[in-house]
Amino acid sequence: MRRLIVGLFCLFTVASATAQESTAQLRIEVRTEAGPVRDAEVVVNGTTQKTDAQGITAFVIPPGRADIVVVKDGFAASSASVDLAAGQRQTIAIDLNRTAAVEDSRLLPLMEVAGLTA
Repeated sequence: MRRLIVGLFCLFTVASATAQESTAQLRIEVRTEAGPVRDAEVVVNGTTQKTDAQGITAFVIPPGRADIVVVKDGFAASSASVDLAAGQRQTIAIDLNRTAAVEDSRLLPLMEVAGLTA
């Protein structure tokens, strides 16, 4: 019985190591000058996740190119890309910038004509 348990443990360890080597780990940190950005939407190769309170989210993806897009209301979208090898762990920091808010009501008619308002 002991041999069976040891054999299964060894098999599980080898299978786990093989699975880790066929994927890459990508950690995204989203921040502004003021600090981390919570609930930013991070899209990596078509899969979307939100950042936590520390502005972090993580993906386990196949090796190769990772296209990253980050969006959050009130901020300009940001993008990046990285090439990952099997078994690689990579952290990417994305800085978001606030979008300009138009507060001058005299500009609203011009924005409507230009199609810039909702």
